[in-house]
Amino acid sequence: MKKNLLIASLLCGATVLSTSCNDGDVNLEYEGYSTVCYIEQYGLQEVEYFNIGNDVVFTTIIGKGGTDPDMASKVTLSVMTDEELNRYNVTNNKELVTLPAEWYSFTSEYELTAGESKKEVQIVFKSGLAESGLDFDAIDYVLPLKITNSSGSLDDEKNQLILRPVITTPKITPETPGLQNTISIYEGFGEDYTKDMNVRMGLNVLNDNWAFKVEIETDRKVMQEYVDRFNASDESEGKQYILMPEGSYTMTSTLDYPTWITWRDVEVEIKATNLYAGTDYILPVIPKSCTGMNFKIDSESVAYIPVTVSNQIDLAGRLTSNAEEYGGDAKMDRLIDGVKNNIGDQYLWQSMYAYPSEQKPNIKFDPNYGVYVDIDIAGITAQTMNLNVFASAGNNYPKEMKVYMGADENSLSEVAGTTNAYPSFQGNGENKWSTGEIILSPESDYKIIRLALLKNKNGNDMRGDLGWWLPDGYTSWYCNNIGMIELELFGYK
Repeated sequence: MKKNLLIASLLCGATVLSTSCNDGDVNLEYEGYSTVCYIEQYGLQEVEYFNIGNDVVFTTIIGKGGTDPDMASKVTLSVMTDEELNRYNVTNNKELVTLPAEWYSFTSEYELTAGESKKEVQIVFKSGLAESGLDFDAIDYVLPLKITNSSGSLDDEKNQLILRPVITTPKITPETPGLQNTISIYEGFGEDYTKDMNVRMGLNVLNDNWAFKVEIETDRKVMQEYVDRFNASDESEGKQYILMPEGSYTMTSTLDYPTWITWRDVEVEIKATNLYAGTDYILPVIPKSCTGMNFKIDSESVAYIPVTVSNQIDLAGRLTSNAEEYGGDAKMDRLIDGVKNNIGDQYLWQSMYAYPSEQKPNIKFDPNYGVYVDIDIAGITAQTMNLNVFASAGNNYPKEMKVYMGADENSLSEVAGTTNAYPSFQGNGENKWSTGEIILSPESDYKIIRLALLKNKNGNDMRGDLGWWLPDGYTSWYCNNIGMIELELFGYK
């Protein structure tokens, strides 16, 4: 079924018209007929009716052809009778019902003079149709039209047009309403620490040349009402959230949507100001109003941002490694994705295990630290720290590791280590090695933690030759490697 997208513009009253079924040229192939009239778009057509307070206009063409197309024709456009629509329903196994007359209008009479091969026809669906009380879900309402020619013949197929309005109500809504990813702020950060997050806000339909603005709710009384409502819902999972304190956040209050732009970001900045550990905070992002277009506000669709203050330090953007140079699976985001017990390739972090080369590679890692991961801890204050290292894959987990700290990579000193990290390793299980409590002296100026992965479970030393070998029939050399799946760092005041 052909679908015509028809949108009435608020700004200029224009209508985006559907493409026609043919090019509208005079058809001279009606043998035996001097003048034959037709409607260019015919059969059952869908009209997308955007419920924005405007009339929606469907445009088509009445044309004529035949062996004598210059003969004048008088064509009448009218609504099919109940009997005619019933015949159509029986033939096509439909249950169409004629739309009440107060919800449409069109011009009935068209005269195609000797010099005219076609006339434009505009069929108007009235504004307010969506709020008419008609049950479009239960009843298949259509506008069934036909043409008659008082001075000639009709095309056997192209003489009926049945328009089915498909009502869509554009609404302003978050792209992903409900509970968002938790923002966790380390307790040791100062009050100047901030963390950013974006919430996409926009239309539930594609923007079709509409320009408008959306206001975001900033009234804390209203925001508190939404928090209370959320706490009473199953979505809160039994937690009793507290509205973020005033001064602990900022967010965009107005979003400007130029034509064709469907989504914009509400930019949210969370501050450490007045936040305390052990409290479940939440910030609702609520669409308040829309100007420029008569769009509905879906005030029930709200994005809730949970915020916690904890001893765990967010490592996003703080990790680097000498294994990154060789690519492969040494992707830092894999170490902070929350997955601790899966051997899927998309979760494991590991140093390279193969390298394409005609000759044996001479690649080596650091002679002192082997394969290492550096954690940037600049700006983090703590009296003690604890680093957890998780492994999951049974073929290359670390056995010997050392942890160093320093102001820079040239002043590192060992603070923890092990020569038998996972004595009871379980494949695909949650295997954790912990440094235990690392006490930081008040005068220390530590800015780097270096986790040095020295030997894997087979005893292969990552500080020397990697044991390169070339399997028969292969073009890539293979080597010993080492891997893990997750890192966690905690700080305590």
